[in-house]
Amino acid sequence: MSTVILTTVGTSLLGNASKAAKDSGKQEEDLTNEEILAFLRQDPIRASAESNSLHRILQKGDEIVLLHSDTVEGARAAALLEQYWQQQKVPCSQVRIPGLAYEAQGFVDYGLKNLVRTLAGEIRKAKAASIPRRHHQRHRGLQG
Repeated sequence: MSTVILTTVGTSLLGNASKAAKDSGKQEEDLTNEEILAFLRQDPIRASAESNSLHRILQKGDEIVLLHSDTVEGARAAALLEQYWQQQKVPCSQVRIPGLAYEAQGFVDYGLKNLVRTLAGEIRKAKAASIPRRHHQRHRGLQG
């Protein structure tokens, strides 16, 4: 039986790729998405918190939903992780959480509430998709 795995996405992938680039003498601002993907493919366990945990729990047939903040960095990290998992032939999608951003008041007033709403909606969607559908046929008796 397949499972839908909901996971929040931080920016550890971007931070770790930047650190690795800096250690090798490259400017972190110049990192392309392809370079970050190559970094992720090279060692997914160490590349990011998300890929580390997902590699440990993911089973054949599972699907991933990446929940990311309403920031440029969050969207970039989620897009790169989504691309990586799709290349691994794992169904993966991403969902932006409106208001989940750096601004403190908006984070509390909107971001956290939207995170809970989104989680609840994704759980309902996953449950609905996993319920076996039965096809009922009405049988009519012989009419004479």
